[in-house]
This record gives sequence, C-alpha cells and structure tokens, in this order.
Amino acid sequence: MFAVPSMFWKFDLHSSSHIDTLLERDEVTLKELMDEEDILQECKAQNRKLVEFLIKTECLEDLVTFITEEPPQDMDEKMRYKYPNLSCELLTSDVSQINDRLGEDESLLKRLYGFLLNDSPLNPLLASFFSKVLSILISRKPEQIVTFLKKKDEFVNLIIKHIGTSAIMDLLLRLLTCIEPPQLRQDVLNWLNEEKIIQRLVELVHPSQDEDRHSNASQSLCEIIRLSRDQMLQVQNSPEPDPLLATLEKQEILDQLLSNIFSTEKNESTIVSAIQILLTLLETRRPAFEGHIDLCPPGVNHSIFSVNKTVLTAIQQKLPSFHQLLLDHPKADIMKTTWGILDPPVGNTRLNVIRLIASLLQTNTHSINLEFIELNTIGVILDMFFKYTWNNFLHTQVEICIALILASPGETADCVNSEQNSVGDHILLKHLFLKCHMINRILEAWAMNERTQSDGGQRYGYMGHLTRIANCIVHSIEKGPNSKLAHQLLKELPSDTQERWEAFCTGSLGETNKRNTVDLVRYDRDRFTIVDHYNNQSQAALRILEVVCECQIITIDFQKESGVTVIGLSMDLRRYEWKVSVRSASAVQLYINFLCKRPTQRLDFDHSLFAVCPNPWRDFDYSCRGAYYKACNGPFWRSGRLEASWGCSKDRGAVSEDDGIDLRLSHEALRQIYLSGLHSWKKKFIRFKNGILTGVFPASPSSWFIVVVGVTSASIYSKVDPSFGLVEKINHTLSTAGYMSMTSQTQNIVSGVLFGTGLWVALFATMRYSLKTLLSYHGWMFAEHGKMPTTTRIWMGLVKLFSGRKPMLYSFQSCLPRLPVPPVKDTVKRYLDSVKPLMDEQQFNRMNGLAKDFAINLGPRLQWYLKLKSWWATNYVSDWWEEYIYLRGRSPIMVNSNYYAMDYLYVLPTRIQAARAGNAIHAILLYRRKLDREEVKPLMINNTIPMCSAQYERMFNTSRIPGIETDTIQHMRDSKHVVVYHKGRYFKVWMYHDGRLLKPREIEQQMQHILEDKSEPQAGEEKLAALTAGDRIPWANARKTYFANGKNRQSLDSVEKSAFFVTLDDTEQGYNKEDPVTSLDNYAKSLLHGKCYDRWFDKTISFIVFKNGKMGMNCEHSWADAPILGHLWEYVMATDNFDLGYTEEGHCKGEINPNIPPPSRLQWDIPEPCQNVIEDSLTVAKALADDVDFHSFPFDVFGKGLIKKSRTSPDAFVQLALQLAHYRDKNKFCLTYEASMTRLFREGRTETVRSCTIESSDFVLAMVDPTQTTEKRIKLFKIASEKHQQMYRLAMTGSGIDRHLFCLYVVSKYLGVDSPFLKEVLSEPWRLSTSQTPQQQVHLFQLDKFPENVSSGGGFGPVADDGYGVSYIIVGENLINFHISSKFSSPETDSHRFGNNIRQAMIDIMDLFKGSTNNSNKGNK
Repeated sequence: MFAVPSMFWKFDLHSSSHIDTLLERDEVTLKELMDEEDILQECKAQNRKLVEFLIKTECLEDLVTFITEEPPQDMDEKMRYKYPNLSCELLTSDVSQINDRLGEDESLLKRLYGFLLNDSPLNPLLASFFSKVLSILISRKPEQIVTFLKKKDEFVNLIIKHIGTSAIMDLLLRLLTCIEPPQLRQDVLNWLNEEKIIQRLVELVHPSQDEDRHSNASQSLCEIIRLSRDQMLQVQNSPEPDPLLATLEKQEILDQLLSNIFSTEKNESTIVSAIQILLTLLETRRPAFEGHIDLCPPGVNHSIFSVNKTVLTAIQQKLPSFHQLLLDHPKADIMKTTWGILDPPVGNTRLNVIRLIASLLQTNTHSINLEFIELNTIGVILDMFFKYTWNNFLHTQVEICIALILASPGETADCVNSEQNSVGDHILLKHLFLKCHMINRILEAWAMNERTQSDGGQRYGYMGHLTRIANCIVHSIEKGPNSKLAHQLLKELPSDTQERWEAFCTGSLGETNKRNTVDLVRYDRDRFTIVDHYNNQSQAALRILEVVCECQIITIDFQKESGVTVIGLSMDLRRYEWKVSVRSASAVQLYINFLCKRPTQRLDFDHSLFAVCPNPWRDFDYSCRGAYYKACNGPFWRSGRLEASWGCSKDRGAVSEDDGIDLRLSHEALRQIYLSGLHSWKKKFIRFKNGILTGVFPASPSSWFIVVVGVTSASIYSKVDPSFGLVEKINHTLSTAGYMSMTSQTQNIVSGVLFGTGLWVALFATMRYSLKTLLSYHGWMFAEHGKMPTTTRIWMGLVKLFSGRKPMLYSFQSCLPRLPVPPVKDTVKRYLDSVKPLMDEQQFNRMNGLAKDFAINLGPRLQWYLKLKSWWATNYVSDWWEEYIYLRGRSPIMVNSNYYAMDYLYVLPTRIQAARAGNAIHAILLYRRKLDREEVKPLMINNTIPMCSAQYERMFNTSRIPGIETDTIQHMRDSKHVVVYHKGRYFKVWMYHDGRLLKPREIEQQMQHILEDKSEPQAGEEKLAALTAGDRIPWANARKTYFANGKNRQSLDSVEKSAFFVTLDDTEQGYNKEDPVTSLDNYAKSLLHGKCYDRWFDKTISFIVFKNGKMGMNCEHSWADAPILGHLWEYVMATDNFDLGYTEEGHCKGEINPNIPPPSRLQWDIPEPCQNVIEDSLTVAKALADDVDFHSFPFDVFGKGLIKKSRTSPDAFVQLALQLAHYRDKNKFCLTYEASMTRLFREGRTETVRSCTIESSDFVLAMVDPTQTTEKRIKLFKIASEKHQQMYRLAMTGSGIDRHLFCLYVVSKYLGVDSPFLKEVLSEPWRLSTSQTPQQQVHLFQLDKFPENVSSGGGFGPVADDGYGVSYIIVGENLINFHISSKFSSPETDSHRFGNNIRQAMIDIMDLFKGSTNNSNKGNK
C-alpha cells in the first residue's frame, strides 16, 4: 500500500480567507487588511467585499500615497517597503473596478503624478512601483491617461529630468508601445514629437551628463527606432509616417549626435551610447516570410526599408573622426591580465567603432568604401587584430569586416544584378590584398604562432579566427562571387608570397582544417542540415550567414558526392527563441539569394514535417528531424544519416522542373508510414470496442440482438404482444408522423426494434443498479472466518449472476458503490479508542473534551459539506488525498514519497544486463498492451467481489510535473519510446518497428548499443535528474527558466512523455550468500534513492537493471498505491522467467535485427546557473539519502503456513509482533499506521488501520511481564488479533478514522474555521508506519514446483524523523520478507536493532502456541 503519512501534517492547504471576517467589522483599516497574507490572492480573485472596500476614495488615496511617498526612515529595513510593495501589487492586479476608479478620478491621478515632482535621483524602488501602476493604466485606460498627461505641460520635462532612473525610461517606452488604437498612438507620437522628445534625449547623450543618463537615453532612442520600424512593417499602408523616427533621421539631429561624440572632452560613455544609436539606425530590415523580420542581404537596397541616405551621409562626413578614435581613443586604465599588461586595452570605444565600420561595410556604399581606403581604416583594424592577441570580441568584429569585403559584389551602379564573377572594380578587395597585405599578415602571424608554440608557449588567441579568415580567402579565390578578381590579385603578389601561400593552404591550413573537421552526418534531433549541390559556393558567404544573420554554424563540411562538391552546413536552431530560429532559417534564403544568382519566391520551414522548396531550388536538400522521423520510427537511417530529403540519388525524392516537387519516397518510407498508421487505428478500434462493452455492462451487445429479435418475432410471427400495446402505439406514431411509405410489415419490424431496444436498455440499467446495490452490502466481511452463512452464499451467487462471464478490467467501475461518509460521532469515538493507550489520563481527558466539543458543534457543519461532496463527486476522499497529501508537498519525493520493488530474492535468470533489460522491458510493454485492451482481469475478492481498477489508468506514459505551489500529473494517451539513463547520458529508444512491438532480443540489442556507447555526458547532463530528487520549488523554477524551450524542452518532453524510465545501473546489487545483511541493505538503498541522480523520480516507473542482471523499480506514489505496481511487477517477473526465458548463453531468445535504428542521445544545453541549481538539489538529496538507515532481511524461521495453524490472521500476527518489537526497542507505545485499501468503492485508494490499540497494548505488556502465564498471553493475543481484524474490516468498508478526519479538516480550511481537535489529530506523527505488500498472482510463480522463486517485496523510506517505516511481504508458506527504514540522525532509532527485535518478537509469539500445543498434548496423554 505504501501510503505516505509523513505528508499528513505537512501538506499546505490554502485556507479560506480571513479577510471576509475582517471586512464585517465597521472599523477595519486598510493596514489591517494588508497584514493578511492572502489579500493579494483575494483581490485577484475579485473578492467582492474586498474590492468594494479598496475602491473607496480614502483607500485608493492611501494606496497611491504608499507608492509615491518615502516610508519612514526609522522603520525596520525589512518592513519599510512592505506596504508600498503590496499597494503596487493591489493597484496592478488588473481588477477592472480598481482600474476604472483610478483612471477616471483626476484627484487620484494628480496624487500619483506628484511622484514625478520629486527631486532627482528618484527612489528606484518607488519609481518602479509608480511606473508599474501608471503603465497598467496606460494599457487599460489609454484615452483618459493620455488626456491627463497632455494637460501636464511639464510631463516631458520631468521624464527627461528623471530618465537616469530605469523605471522612468520603461514608462516612456510603455507610453509608446501599450496604446492600442492606431489613431491614439499616432496622436501620442505627434504630441511627443512636438515636445521635442527626440532632441532632448539626444542632448542627454553628452559628456556633461552622467553614465546612467547616457545609457538610458541611448536605450530609449534605440527602442524608439526599433518600435517605429516594427510598426511600419505591420502597417505598411499607414497614411502618416512615424514622426519620431523621421525626426531622429534628420540631418540636424544626426549632426548634434555626432558632435556629442567628437566634443573636445572625449567621454567613453557618450561615444559608446551614441554609436549604439547609429548602429540601430543602420539596421536594415524588410518584411520576411510568415510575418517575421529579417535582415536585408548586403548590397541589396529595399525601396522602403533600406538605410536612410541622410544617416549614411552624416556618418560619412565624420569617418575621419571615427578613424581617429581608433588611433587616439579616450584614455583607459592599464589592464592587468593573466597573459600580461594591456597598455592601453582595446576599450569599449574602439570595439564599438569597429562594429560601426562592419555595419557600414554591409551597406556596400561606394563613397564610404573610398573613404575607408583613403584613411586605411581596414589596415588599422587589422593591426589591432594582431596586436591584441586575446581579445576575441575584437577578433570577431574584424572577421565580420573581412567576410563582408570578400563576399560583397563589386562597385557598380547596380550591384544586385551585376555578374558576380566578373572582374569588376572591387576597390575594397584590391585594398585588402594589395595595400593591407592580408596574405602576408596571415602567413607571418601563422609562422610566429608556430615558433611560439615550438618554444613551449601558448597558442595565440586569434588563431581560430585567423583559420576561418584564411578559409574565407581560399574559397573566395576558388569559388566566391569575386573569384576571378581575387585570383587575379593573388597573381599580382610577389612570386615567393604566392608560393608560400600555396604551401600554406595545402600544408598548415589543410592540416588544421582536417583536425577541426566534425562529422556532419551524426544524428541530432536539435539541429538541421542544409546540403546545397552547387559548385560555386563561397566560404565567405557562409561566414556572413553566421555573423551577419545571427545564426550559429556548427559545422561546415566539404565533400565530393558523385563528382559534385557538396557543402554541408549544420545550424543550431534550438538554442534561440522561435523568432530567431526563423531568422536563422531565413538565412538560408539569403544564402540561396546571394550565391545562386536567382531570386527566391518563398522558403517555408515547417519544423514538424518538411521544408517545402518550390522550383527553382530543386537541388536544395533540407533534412528535417521532426514528426516525420518520429512517425516513421526512424526508417530513413542509412549509415548514420537521415535520407528523408530532396536529393539527387535515385533512392530519394526527385523533383520535377515543371510541377515543383514530386516526392517519390522509397517503398520503405511508405511502408513504415502505413504500418504506423495501422497500429494507431488498431488501438483506436480496440478502445472503441472496449468502450461499448464497458458501457453496456453487465449486459452485452449480443444481448441487445437477442432481446430485439425475440420481441420482433413474438409480435410478428407468434401474434403475441409482449409490450402490452406499446408496439401498436409506436406503429400508430410512425403512421401519423409521415412514414406512410413504409409497408405494414416494415412498420412492425421498426416498432419491434424500437421497443426491444428500449426494453434492453431498461433491463441492463436494472441489472447495473441491482449489482451496485448488491456490492453495497459488506456484511460478508464480518462473518466468522471459515463459516459462511446461507444469506452470504445467496448474496455471492447473485453477484456472480449479475457480473457476467468475462468482465473486463473497467467493467465494474460504474457498478461500484460510492465511499460512504461515516457519522462524525462514530469516527470521533473510534479515534478516542485509538489514542487511549498513547496518552496519560490528563492528556486523554483533555482530548476527550476537544473531541466531544467538535462532534457536537463544528463537526456536523463540516459533515454537511462533506456529504454534499460525496453525493456530487465519485469519491469524497481521493482527489483531496492526491492533491494535498502528495502533490502539494514541497519536500523531496525521493525517500519521502517514492517506494521501490525488488527482484527475486534468490534467483537470477541471467547475468547479462542488456538481456535482462530486454526481457523485462518487453514484459512491461506486454502488460501495457493488456491494459490498453482491458485484458487484465479485474482483481476480485474470493473470485467474486470486484475491486476498483481506476488506478491502473495512469500507470504508463505518466509523469509528475513540478509546480511552485503544487505539482500536477501529466498523462499521455500513448507513448512509443522509453528513455534510458546510463553513465550520465540519456538515450531515447523507440519500442516499435514495422508497426509492432520490439522483440526481447531486439530490445537487448538496443540496450547493448547504449552499454557500448563511449561518449561523454554533456555539461550538466550527468546529474540532471537530481532536480527530481531535491526540493520541488527549485525544480519548478529551473524547469520554467531553463527547460521551457529549445533542445532542453524537447529532451525533457522525451523523458516526461516516455512510457517509463529505464536506468542501466553500473553497480552490482542483490542477495549475496557471503554477506546477506549488507548486500540486501545496499540493494534496498540503491532502489530507494541510488546516487540521487540516476533515477527520474517524477516518472511513475523508473525501471532499474543492474550490472549483474538484478533488477527493480522505483515508483512515484501520487498517482496510485503499491498494489497496482505490484500487480505489474508480479507479471513482469513471471513472464521474464517462465514465458520468455533465455538462451544457454544468457541472451534473450530470438534474432537481432540490423534494420532497427539505434538509440539516439538526448541533447541538452544546460547553462551554468542551471548546473548550480542541480548541484544544490543534489546536496539536499544526498543529505536525505545518506541519512537513511535501511535493513532488509528474509524471515524464514516460519511463515504463513504455521501462523494459520494457530488460527490467526497472518497480518494480525505480524502487526502484533511489530507492536511487541517496538515496545522492546523504545520501551513505549506509539501511533501506528497500517495501510489498508478502500477499493471496494469507486476510485477508492487507502485507509489507515491504527494498529496500536488498547487490546494490543495489553498483550504487549503481558509479554514483557514475566509474571504472566502463557494462557493469559494467548488469550490477550486472540483478543488483540480479533480487534485488529475488526478495525481492518471497518477501514475496508469505509468506516475508518483518518480519511474522514482528513476531509473534515480540508473542509474547515476552505471555510476558514479553526478546529483545535482536527489540528491536533493531523499533527500527530506516525512513528511506526507499516504496510503489507500483497501477493495478487501467486499462481504465476508455481511455488510448489519452484520454491526458490520467491519475491523480495518492496519498501519505502522512514516517515517520521524519529520513527520506523516497515514493509513486509508474506511469500508462500514459509517466508516473510521485511524492509525496515529509519534515520541515522535520530538517536532513538536503529533499523538493524529493530529488525532483531522483530525477529525475536515473531519467534516469541509463535513459542506461545508451541508451548500451548505441547501442554495440551501432555494433558491428552
């Protein structure tokens, strides 16, 4: 059962608000309400009384005052901003009544506006509150707020005055972005333009202002530019241009901005901020496909969205000054680095000037290019490149510049339409080769680096960039757009330089490229590969794709394919947001535009299927790993490469020049698609059929046919009317309703069918109700064991009669009764009896008073609500139990909630890890198939009384999802893969191929692939699962922050949506005859928590296979209880050993299949902050795991067989032995939890049996009292045993104690009332938590033939910090396995000591009966 009572008093219920009670008082104050923790929650929930109170004028005035006036200085620092913060949250809670009152009351707006009248600098925290409140008013009440602000002549002045405060800058941007009506937005822009907002912001970017003003003013102007252009893209036919952008692009504004840069006082902050504005103005954008924005290609002018010529002219006039900044920049402090002293360092000024140069080169403007040549600007930045050896920021920008020069078309009147390979007047390219001596610089730098390294020095930091620049030049000479000119320029160099260059290209550069080559054909679901079959490709253009178009090129691979040069380009899409991914994808469109001399019409990237590439790109090959690969289960894997693409080989899809694309996919592809679809439709049909069978149970569809035929035949042929005239009335209705075209015989048949159907529905509804009524009777359970009264026999016969012949798994669900709500007084009375042995007289009298008061006063009120729920809901306990006991717990679920199941105790069918995994995984999936088809027989007591099967529904394809306040359970309808963890790597393994489930040998083959994989874990991958082992809130935050998109989201989905989780453990575990105690203890701890990062504790099932072939499971508890997983585990162990079996060598039976795609690695991109969270979670989990003191042992002195001979329930015997052992261990009694089940009721789960009773305490005291006789002890044992069985029966039949009190407590919290009685009841710790693992399919193991096939059972972690957790399984007739847990940190507990006490208590109790039998025999003699 393994319920987790530790959560019983730790769960976090959101109680009903106390605010309603406060609001009933006339004198309640705003501060009193704000002191309530849930005021914000109640406000957002629009509590009517609270909202009415808050919108009072005096309350709103106070709230506004809190956020606009400094709190008193003498207050505690932690409390100073409590009320301002709460006021801001209340005012921005987006409650319409508050927005209306605040936005329409001018006096309140004036009070709010008054904050801007304060002196600078503003309090940044209060400024953020003010900005947030005014921002929501701007978005919700734009007309009123704009009208109000326009009346304030000094508003823009105040914004400019306080622009150094970031919150005020945000407010200005909100004013530009949050106003929805287009005309109102245009009015605002015109108003701000009239107020000269642009001019004033430009004035702030001046050396006389501070850095905060520089930065915020610059950022504001940059955002204004981007917002204006975005708006122009969305509304291209707008009658009015954007006035702010137009003003900013005016000559006089640009002159003012540039003059600020080159004032007599060189200020780095001013220069950098101003250049940022210029760079934003130089961002050229145009409409892109699918509504996104992309960059214009270099040298291509767009009629609307190209760079404003005024901007270029203004900058060109100042190019000498910018050039001078490279030579004479603002003085910077000497920088000490690990590689030496930089005097001076590069500095932000020069780095940003080079960024500006790169942007200007992208425009490919002839006059600017001439200016660069005259100034020798390219030569200067190259000098800097080689001088600052370790500045990669600088190196990247210089590389961009060179790539742009190499890839730009020649200087012609129409550069777009010019012939790219003609020898044009490309002045920059000539300058780069002849004046800047680029070739010589590369050769000299390379030689210098080799000398330095040969002398034992470090490789220069720019060598990677230099390698890529050299490759750019090589491919520009060979195949670039300016290849003829570049080749001619190379020929003009001295002959020795040409020879050195040729030797360099074939020697050093070639070797370096070979070392840097990355295998392009490696499968990676998070990347896509572009293969272009054109001969005239340019490495420089590929560089542009990476550095200009903001996409990261992972690998570039040149290879020969059928005599054609193929350039492979692998780009990372998953690391960016979707919009950037589209920009990256459209970089391919730029690539085709730029290199293939042909305009593109549309390039459609569909990330779930294919990229649709219409003519004329018939050679463009885009291999996508989306749902197509998933649907086909990987049939296109050929030599490590996906073949689902547009290619030129005969096995790929071909393209028709006339008709666009003609996908002639291979027969294998179509076959896999067909089989996959067939499998899905087959499952749908089975579910549909089972739905019908379950829906009409206990009748059957065939019974409908029998009833209808019988009624029709009787009425037509026998002339007997079984309907007492109803058939005739139906006939008459058909006649009068216009069905006169029917013959008389047809009408009789239709009438008979309609009546027969109605009769059949009435009959099966009566049968269902009768069966439900029969199953509501539980008197059979209280009959004396072995004696069944006649009434019970008759009752069981009727149940069998109404149950049908072959009920399916869920057939009885609608026939099971609801869980009854016991009377409050009965529950309270049973509770008092249960705690009497645990309290002294004074404590008991006090509790008795609390209990009686509760039963008379508050209890009936709570009971009324609970009964209402029991009538409305299917089960009044289960949903609250799942949510509040499990899902709302914020502590780790590892150890505290999850439990485990062990393998056979003595038997090990094979020592081959992959083989054991193959058989077991196949068996698990066979069980899942039986579940899907509802072929698993419902569990039935005495083969007659059914138990609820609802918990089976979420066994597979299910995961617990962390949340901040509460977790959720995510269940998928189906899943065709599992995720396997091995040595820090995660692998996705498809379990279906050719439309069928993989065979055991094929699964073994997949597992062996993983075991033989020698790849290393990615950063953060190895210990990733520690997040599921630690506290829930850090995991929820990390999931939201780092796993919400990209490759992390995809990989996490693969884990969470898998059928189940598999761990191929690298340790050996299991029972060892040489050291049985330690081996079993280690085995249990490994299954319970492992290394704290090698099980995915959120998955319903983490299946573990150890290196020596032993196996086990770690199971998440919230969705179901242990008997459900126990049923699966029994099936798996029996199927593995008896049905599937192994070869003599230990392998799975069958043959390997070479056509199955191998497992694929999951890809992760885990940043360092996330790795820190993982380490923190691991620290918490390891502390918890290391504190677990576990002892697992088999008790084989005697078992169930001998216990039954003493005419005692085996469970009662063990429970009384536990009570005796605990008393000997601690010399006191304690509150004891034993889990029983309530599955006789619909959606029932568990109930608590309080095993420590008055009767059991009397027996234990007699056992430790040497003066007591054996007869007395036996008598007390019988009484205690009968009491325990009676309590177990009550718990099973819905008359337990704890679930009823728990639900009453939940109701009290919802009502906002406190109950001292319930509070004490639910705060009592269970210092002894016990559970029996029932064997449900004993026949599968054939213990009479194979007695060694005994199960070890399973266990769970300690419940209380100073208590024990005990699980036991009664196996066969002669064995009971115990699993004991406690905590090392508690001085009161010791699992091994307690195990010895249990062993001795079992023997001592059995000795009572042995002694009694011997005495009886002597007396008989």
